[in-house]
Amino acid sequence: MIHKCLQFIIFTLLMVGCASQPNSYVNFTKMSVDEVARWPAEQICRWKAEIWGGFFSVHEDYYHLRDKANRALQKKQFFTTAEMALIKARKIQVGMSELAAYCSWGMFPRDTNDTVGSWGRHRQSVMGNDIYFYFEDGKLTSWQE
Repeated sequence: MIHKCLQFIIFTLLMVGCASQPNSYVNFTKMSVDEVARWPAEQICRWKAEIWGGFFSVHEDYYHLRDKANRALQKKQFFTTAEMALIKARKIQVGMSELAAYCSWGMFPRDTNDTVGSWGRHRQSVMGNDIYFYFEDGKLTSWQE
């Protein structure tokens, strides 16, 4: 009996601790756009990618949360106007930055392969479903579906 009570207490403490993290779902839903805009752009994009893959992708809350993330990104003015339009439309285009491509696509790569030489850095990003993004010095040059 004591063992089960101890398990319950530990579980409860873990759940409360996770919910109090600054970028947790609970806090994100309660935060204003201004508060979310204080996060680094990559963190907002990663959070946005997480809600896409979960329960919220089929629920109307997803659209509200995606809009909040997009408004926070726009408020940060981290991306160009053209990149922000592509992110909102969930489209990619040659020339956009690496982070903008990931944010727009709604996921981050599961693996990357880098080649560095006198010409700069070439990156192949392996996305889900065997889709590949190719970057030269941080700019999208092509992709393969």
